[in-house]
Amino acid sequence: MSSFAIGSVSDPRPAAYALVRSAMEGQGDQAAIAQKQKSDAVRAIAEAGAQQRVAAQEAREAEAARQHAALVQATTGTTLNVYA
Repeated sequence: MSSFAIGSVSDPRPAAYALVRSAMEGQGDQAAIAQKQKSDAVRAIAEAGAQQRVAAQEAREAEAARQHAALVQATTGTTLNVYA
């Protein structure tokens, strides 16, 4: 139908369809924004987990190095005491 009818009465359907179409586009935009925010949050959580794993590995390596240094120091002290 035409947007103009006989007797100067307009057909409201095209305007209603335009409003619905505009609302649907707005919902699509909002859904895309929400999806991006969700993926950003998931990525941030994954990065934080990776950083925690790296920090834990570095702490284990540092503890192993301290234990090795203590063992070397004790062995060296024992060896020097034997020759003293």
